[in-house]
Formats: sequence, C-alpha cells, structure tokens
Amino acid sequence: MGKHSRKGGGERSRAQYENTIGDRTGSSRGLNPSSHRGSSSRIAREQANATLRGSALTTNRHLEGAPARLMAERDRRKQRRRRRLLALAVSIVVLVVGVGAGALIYYNNIKGRLTNSNLPAVLKNDVPPKPQEPYNLLLLGFDARKGQTVYRTDVMILAHVNPKSKKVWMLSFPRDLKVEIKGHGTQKLNAAYAYGKEDLTIPTIEEVSGQTINHYMAINFMGFEDIVDAMGGVEIDVPKKINDAEADYTKNKTASKIAKGKQILDGAHALTFVRSRHTYADGDFGRMRAQQLFFQAVIKQMGNVSLTQMPGMVDAVADNVKTDLTPLQLLTVAREMRGIKPADLYTETIPSKWVSPYVVANETEMAAVLKKFANEQPFKEEKKDEKPAPKPGEIEVTVRNGTTRAGIAKQAASVLKARGFKVGDVGNTDNQSVYDQTFIIYKKDKAAAELVAKYLPDDAKVVESRGMYAYDTEILVVLGKNWDLEKIPVDVKTD
Repeated sequence: MGKHSRKGGGERSRAQYENTIGDRTGSSRGLNPSSHRGSSSRIAREQANATLRGSALTTNRHLEGAPARLMAERDRRKQRRRRRLLALAVSIVVLVVGVGAGALIYYNNIKGRLTNSNLPAVLKNDVPPKPQEPYNLLLLGFDARKGQTVYRTDVMILAHVNPKSKKVWMLSFPRDLKVEIKGHGTQKLNAAYAYGKEDLTIPTIEEVSGQTINHYMAINFMGFEDIVDAMGGVEIDVPKKINDAEADYTKNKTASKIAKGKQILDGAHALTFVRSRHTYADGDFGRMRAQQLFFQAVIKQMGNVSLTQMPGMVDAVADNVKTDLTPLQLLTVAREMRGIKPADLYTETIPSKWVSPYVVANETEMAAVLKKFANEQPFKEEKKDEKPAPKPGEIEVTVRNGTTRAGIAKQAASVLKARGFKVGDVGNTDNQSVYDQTFIIYKKDKAAAELVAKYLPDDAKVVESRGMYAYDTEILVVLGKNWDLEKIPVDVKTD
C-alpha cells in the first residue's frame, strides 16, 4: 500500500503541482514558504525575480510590491550608510575642531609670550595702520641678563616703512645722545629705558624726532642668537675684520673673531657683530653702522625664509621680543618686507659729535635728515659733479704713536713724506690708551683718508672723527700695536 500510495501521488502533473504550490502561503507545518527549500517552484522564483528586476527597488511606488525581506534589507543598508556618513562627519568635525583648538591654543601661547602685557600708553589709542599704509616702527635692543630688571638700550632705530612702494628708512639714535627726559632732566637717551622702558623711551624719541611712533619692537640680545639660528644664519658683507672678546657672549669666547668679507653669520657671531664697538675708532658710531647693515640683511632675507623654518623662528621671536604687534600683524609686516630691494633701504644716523660726556646733535643737520625721513626722500643724494680725487701733495697729516713702542711715529711720518704727503705734528697720543689697531681718522674728506690708507699697511682702518679727536690737520694717523714697517706697500696703484 505504501508503494502504491506514493506512486499515485506522483502521477499528478508537474505543472499542476507547481502552480498549486506556488499559490500557497504556508505549509501544513506552519513554516514560512520563503524559509523552506521546497516551498516554491523554480518558475515561481524566476517570475518573482523578473518582477523585482523590473521595479529595481528604487522608486517608492513599486516598493509595496517587493517582498518584506527585501524591503527590510534595503532599510538596513540605508541605516548602515547613514551611520557611516554620520561617523565620517563626526570624525571630520572632531578633526577640524581639534586642529582649530590646537591652533588657537598655540596662537594664544605665542601671543602671550610675544605681546607686552603692559602696552605703552602712547600706543594704546593708536589705530593700527591700514594695509599698505606707511607706518613708523621703533626698534629697541638691550642686554637683559638673568635676574636683571633695570637695563639700558644699546640699539634705538626708528624705521619708516612704506609697504606700497617697498621702501624702508632706518634712522639710528646714538645711545649717549644728549636729551631731556621727562621727570629726569638732561640725560643720555638710553637712560630713558632704564627709567621707564617703552613708556618713557617712545615719547622721548618722539620729542627728539618730531615723528609719531605707531609700533615698537624691543629685542633682548641675550636670546638674539636663537632668532638668527632659526633663520639659518644671516648673510652679511662684513666691512671690517672684528676681534672683540667683550662683544662675545659665548662661554669660551668662540665668536670673538669675524673675518672681513661676505659670509653667513650664525647667532653667536651675529651678536658679536651688532655689539662690537671696540672695532671702530668712533666707537658707538661704527657700531650703529654695523647694526643698520645687520637689519638691512635681515629684511632682505625675510623673503627667503622657508615654511620649515617658520615654527622655530616664531618660538625664538616670542621668547626674545616684546611688541605691541600681534603674531598675525608681525606676519603681515614680514610679508610686506618681501621684495624690498637693497637700494630701497635707506640708512642714516642722527648727525652729532662727541662732547664729553654726551653725544650732541647738530641741530641744523639733524633737521635736514628728519625732513627727508618724513618726506620719504633718500638720505644721501647722488652727486653728479664730484670734486677731483685728492693728491698726496694736497693732504696734510698728523701722526701720533698710540703704543708704548718708541720711534714708530717718525717711521710713519717718513713713509708719508716719501709719498708726497705734507706731515704736520708728529708725536704721542695725549691719553694713556694703548691702541691695538692703526687708525686713519678724517674730519670731512673721506677720500683723502682713503688715499693715505693706500700707502699704509692694509690692516689700518679709516674712520670719521666726529669730534672725538683733537688735531689741526684734515687727517690724523694713530699707530697701533699692529704697526709693522715691513707691511708698507711697495707698489701703490692710484686712480
């Protein structure tokens, strides 16, 4: 019976069976047809697939015809996509906020270290100049050793910057300049910083110059070399050989000597360069010229600072500079300095001379220089009709021995007479100083001094008197310990 019954059931047509089974919604066991392997025919599945492909499950008007399991799968995929997009968006927001917060913290840190918390009152009400508008910036340099709270300024340079024309005027003020300091009477100019820092220095220089100071930067030379090293050094054409241990702050005095000529100075040697005054017969005046040369080199080099150098520079500047400018304003200043040509950097020193114990300004000449500064004119005009080059017979020279060696003044006088120069007074210096270097000092005629230099050893230095020496002739030769008769040039070519 069992065999017959099974055989009887198999006689139904396949099509009838498949059509019938395809209409079922369940089985006798209560199972979902979709979960039972034999619950649907191949033809039914193919028809269902064809219907689904036609709808593509992409338009809402066909979704109600799709099986529940496919709609559920579609919803799950949409939820997964939404979760992934949300996670990505959150990650981006977190990254942006994190970077922004980090940048803000870094900016505020730099600003706090850089910006003077007690801004000079004279600057508080000043409106920062608009982009491309000219402004005056006071540069101050001082040596603030650890633990010191009172100190004077060795550098005072008033700079006028015109970003639009790409030109800069730099006017140096002698530190010993005789001035009136409010509340302290007649003093040397650098005393103003000791008495009242920027609050007193700025109005004092404004009074002397008649110029309004818009911004200031005070640089501590004790950390100055960090700034130069962060820049990768500063390229300078050193005009004179330097050997000055007093200007060298290195522990073992390894930066005392600087050779003449073009070279890249690291921080330690750059500090010696801007601090040395014993190198020059005119002391502070020579040092001011060197400082102007240094800042010219820095301005020229600003356009070549790479992005990799910037973080180190920013840190070094923040630790050693105080200013009223924000970091963003400083970047603007640096950007405005880019492209300035060396010929458009004008430098000058307040015309003055030494009248112990002060440097006293020549009021007439100072007024002329300040007028050019205010009117954005070159300090020195090119001379079209230059006077003829001097000849030895037209030059009278005073010769003095600045050492303890006997007879060398007569040696030098004989050499100069043999070359055709007129020699006046020959003797020893009036003071007790011993000169290491031989100097050729002139009052007005630098060309005459340079002609004398051609007939003396090439390590003799030409400097301007500026009232620091008393003698009657145009040229004074002071012989130093480096005087060597064997170094006298034998063949001299003159123009």
